[in-house]
Amino acid sequence: NEALASTGIRIFEAVLDKKGDLLTKYADIIHKISVSLHAVEGNDIEYKLEAYMDSVINAARVYSGLGVYFVMRLWNLDTNEKSGKNQLNEYIENRLRTEFDGEWKKRWNGYTVANRIFLEYAGIFTWPDESDAEPREKGYCHGLGDQIGILADGTVVPCCLDSEGNIALG
Repeated sequence: NEALASTGIRIFEAVLDKKGDLLTKYADIIHKISVSLHAVEGNDIEYKLEAYMDSVINAARVYSGLGVYFVMRLWNLDTNEKSGKNQLNEYIENRLRTEFDGEWKKRWNGYTVANRIFLEYAGIFTWPDESDAEPREKGYCHGLGDQIGILADGTVVPCCLDSEGNIALG
């Protein structure tokens, strides 16, 4: 919901802006941090995008400098099934080009904008609903083995797809 998403953005900014935070302390064991740039618009949050972008850009510089891959996501492009909320994409891209003004290298899903800093694009992301899930015969879950998710309220889950915290670890 909007309140939780707005709280999540504020928590994110606080974590990224706080000097000496846990992410910085343990950067040597963190491979990648992924951040949604479409969160403000996608959740209809009345929030200052400029402040959010300041935090994300600062974090990208800090963590990439510590050897962590930093991925900024615009997973809100229109698909055949759905139209994404993506009116702010041009502003976001222009802001990033101003901040990271070196040569952007094209990748299969976006760009390398600087050393260890990436911008990724994808169709509108819809959180899966467990009741709609169909079992698959093959597949692999990266939860806990290669990743964790931290929800807006601080709940740690084995996978970012567990948006409701059904498998809360703490």
